[in-house]
Amino acid sequence: MKKYTKYEDIEEKYRFDLEDILGNQTYNELKDQYFELVKKQIEIKDSKYESFENYVDSLRISEKLLILSNKIENYLSNKLNTNVVNFEINKLISEFEAKKAEYNKQFGSEINRVAQHKEKIEKW
Repeated sequence: MKKYTKYEDIEEKYRFDLEDILGNQTYNELKDQYFELVKKQIEIKDSKYESFENYVDSLRISEKLLILSNKIENYLSNKLNTNVVNFEINKLISEFEAKKAEYNKQFGSEINRVAQHKEKIEKW
């Protein structure tokens, strides 16, 4: 069995096709889409309780966010697995996680919002 000291030494046909995870987009395009949806989610965090339709729309945004987040995190994680000391990938991961944490802080507690809008929800 041949041993490789660097990922780059492995024949292309045996490497992970990490770009397939991204579809026909770049990492930056997916990241930008993700954070645009997060901004939208923050914008509507209270108004989504005004009607059942608004709430369903917010669930669709959450679903898209989950899919994008999974693609991005899967891509970054697998990219890191090809070279765990790669500074650039570690930097991308740190930046994505930091920005995601900042937006999560702005979004706040969904449980508190549900409790706050309980009467509206019960009317649906």
